[in-house]
Amino acid sequence: MITDPREDLRKRRDAVLAKARTLAEKARDEGRELSGGEAADVNTALAEAKTINETLAADDRHRRIMGELDAQAASAVGGLPSDGRRLAFGKATAAAAASKILPPGSSKALAPSGIAVVSQEFQPDPVALGRPRTRCCQ
Repeated sequence: MITDPREDLRKRRDAVLAKARTLAEKARDEGRELSGGEAADVNTALAEAKTINETLAADDRHRRIMGELDAQAASAVGGLPSDGRRLAFGKATAAAAASKILPPGSSKALAPSGIAVVSQEFQPDPVALGRPRTRCCQ
């Protein structure tokens, strides 16, 4: 069974806050201030809950941005080939790219930056790629 990390974070946050609330209510019911240890526990719980909330908010922003990008890519005219998950190079495209990169009849060239460039054989679809993991809570 696959669990949703976001749901796990929410449950952790709720448990931590419930523990802090229990400590605070106990002190209030007893008519006293929180002890040093209790105050430290409550502050630690609040800090952890804040961190979890920030993580969830960042993931929400990421999901929103990725959704907008996916929507724009899907609506683009002449977008990515096939299902949009990979680029496929045919032999003609590979030959055209190689002729622009390498001088005729050579197997190695020197780029203006001084980096050595070697020949690379392009294959039509070397690896069928899925969508990469792009967020922390997926």
